[in-house]
Amino acid sequence: YRYSAGEDSASIVVRLMAESRAHRGSVSAPTTSGLTPYEEWILASIVEKESVNNRDYDRVASVFLNRLRNRQTLGSCPTVEYALGFHRPFLLFRDLELDSPYNVYKRRGLPPTPIAFFSDDALAAVRNAPDTDLLFFVYDWTLSELTFTSSYPEHRRNAEVARANFVAMYGRESMYRKYEGLFYEWPPPDPVAPDTAQEN
Repeated sequence: YRYSAGEDSASIVVRLMAESRAHRGSVSAPTTSGLTPYEEWILASIVEKESVNNRDYDRVASVFLNRLRNRQTLGSCPTVEYALGFHRPFLLFRDLELDSPYNVYKRRGLPPTPIAFFSDDALAAVRNAPDTDLLFFVYDWTLSELTFTSSYPEHRRNAEVARANFVAMYGRESMYRKYEGLFYEWPPPDPVAPDTAQEN
């Protein structure tokens, strides 16, 4: 994007949106997501923030689309961080109680807007995600990778392994040790049952 000196922020945002619509409209392909184009943008922004690298896009998109189709909450950390206005290495239990349409731990459906810029690859993954039964993934900080599963008990085991790896690498002074019981990651939350979640 090219900008002029002194250009105000509002005009920059308007132009960014127009150019993005023109570009992403021109490269759009038939989609299997079942979402509107704007909803695809929203989910692509979440996929971008959740993925460790572009090899994760397809599976992360599949997880979130499966949750949407099951009327489960998305349970995405970056959406809560967007609502908080800052990034935490690990969210706290109290963060998940934040009353915000961007808190998709408490609210079912997509947040109202994208939460970040996203790549064409992330958008392509949303538009044509693989057909899987995946519902969960956990990030292992020590391996810099995501582990996926369709089973909540297996997801809990994967989270326990990731947690143990973190403590083993960083020792007794690790954040997990110092703030044990405050992080929501253990036990990892199951997406909220449809009858208990608020609608976005």
